[in-house]
Amino acid sequence: MKQAIWQNNIGEFGLCHETSDGLDYMIAGKYRGGPVPEGFELRTVPALTWAMFDCPGPVPEALQTVTSRIFTEWLPQNPDWLPDGDLFMEYYPMGDSSAPDYRSQVWIPVKNKQNCR
Repeated sequence: MKQAIWQNNIGEFGLCHETSDGLDYMIAGKYRGGPVPEGFELRTVPALTWAMFDCPGPVPEALQTVTSRIFTEWLPQNPDWLPDGDLFMEYYPMGDSSAPDYRSQVWIPVKNKQNCR
């Protein structure tokens, strides 16, 4: 199992999926083939248009601040884009996530408002 976690960078992504029961959070990585360990599952992230936001600073504070601003400022005030679906992702590159210069990201699926008319 440790080999599969290492080879697929499990923990590189966090997937947040809204359901009727609340929010599901999954720890994920890019699947690169090979056996899937017991207790793990393969999921496909749909091909969408993603708005990607840098989160400079230590995790979780930087990520929480940017995520809050996305949903309270950027999306409501954006003249061109709407959320597209019930999924968003967090990206955690290798490095010291507690360092002041660490840069995680939040990825939100979006669709153009003009295409919704």
